[in-house]
This record gives sequence, C-alpha cells and structure tokens, in this order.
Amino acid sequence: MIQPFDGGKFDKRFDAVLKPAVTGAGLDPYRVDRDPGASIPIDQIEVGIRQAALCLADITSDNPNVWFELGYAIAVGKDICLICSEERTTKYPFDVQHRNIIRYSTDAPQDFAALADKITARLNALLQKQEATAIIPQVSKDEAGLTGLREFEISCIAVLGVELAGLNDTLSAYRLRKAMEKLGYTNLASNVAVRQLKNRRLIESFNATDDDGSTYEVYGITDAGWAWIDENIHHLNVAYETRRKLSEDEIPF
Repeated sequence: MIQPFDGGKFDKRFDAVLKPAVTGAGLDPYRVDRDPGASIPIDQIEVGIRQAALCLADITSDNPNVWFELGYAIAVGKDICLICSEERTTKYPFDVQHRNIIRYSTDAPQDFAALADKITARLNALLQKQEATAIIPQVSKDEAGLTGLREFEISCIAVLGVELAGLNDTLSAYRLRKAMEKLGYTNLASNVAVRQLKNRRLIESFNATDDDGSTYEVYGITDAGWAWIDENIHHLNVAYETRRKLSEDEIPF
C-alpha cells in the first residue's frame, strides 16, 4: 500500500474502502506502519515493494513519501493501480500522467463503494495480465521465420494483444516499452519491433491526450495485425494457467 499514513482521512479510507477492495481481489494489503516486525521502515518499504505482487497507490496529495515509494515501484517494474480523488487540483508528474488512474469522488458513501469496485476490478485485470504476459512464449528463430516476423517482433505484437482491452483499444509507448522490458527486451528491440510492425501495417500509432492536455503516442493493432495473430495463434498461449501460489517470502500486495 502506497498512501499517506496520517491517522486521519487516508487511514479511514484504507480501513473502510481500500482494504476490502484489495481482499476482494484475493490479495492481502500490507502497510509497513502496521507491521510490528518492521525495525527499519524505509528498508522494509523497499523490500515490501520488491516482493509485492502488485502495488496500490493513492496520489491525491503531493506527499513526499508517496512519491518516493511510487517512484521506487516504477523503477523496479511493479504493476501499479493508481487512484486519485477529485480533491487533487494540480497536474500529475510526467511519470504517471499517461498511466491509467482511477479518479474518485468523496461526496457520498456510494462514491467510495464505486471506488472499491473499480479497484477490485483493476487489480483482477492486472493479475490476469501478469499471467498472460508471463506465458508469452519465447519463439525460436527458426519458428519465428515461419511467421515472417522475428522473435522480438512476435513478442511485441503479442504484448499488445495481451494488454489491449478491446479490438479498438490502444497502449501507450511507455507501457509497451515497460512490458517488453519485463520479457527481457531492450528499448532498442522495442523500437525496432514497433518500426517493423508499423511498416508491415500490423500496428498503427496515434496521438492521445491526457487529462492535462499533454499529447503522447499510443499503439493499436490493425485489422491486418489481428488477422496475423489469428493465422499464427498456434505460436501463442491463449489459456490462463491456474494462478500460482505465492512463495513464503512474497508479500501478496
């Protein structure tokens, strides 16, 4: 859990909203301030983030501890569910402004109920995405040649297929690059893959605009790209594996 620990409204939101939302996704929320075994909190925070299956961060306020922990989570490649109340009136920092952020109102109890439902749904989606991305196959060079694409290009279009919520959805360049990094590919491999896939008209790029009016590049799969996936589906895994059990030294959240 990445949020202010204030003994006030944020702690109340954790107990009443965030904790039930997290447990609703089959995870256990961890807060270092409530861990009696945490002798050096900053060290335990970093360990907790590294070992967590996911992170949930409330970026409503410009709390320095929140930004430090969130920056660390981004640096180590963690999947993060971001939430922010309408109380925030300033722009988001660059590192998060192109990410999916759940905005919530604090006007009425039903607003918090809606927030809890959205968090649970988002966490479940992130867990499913992790499972799907983890089983994207490493295609051999010979096998890749039969598809007309190189192995890292296959991984790139497969990542897009996994990450997109629908046929007309798009994915930011940043999120695509981070997903490719998790598969062991460099930024160079990602850039070359995008260029080649665009040249073959399997993917296309657009400019999107965030809530602050800034533009950024996103990618989507074309009809020809979906046709390629359909023709080569035997190279890709289309079934989820049973969710693995967490090891004893892995913090569930």
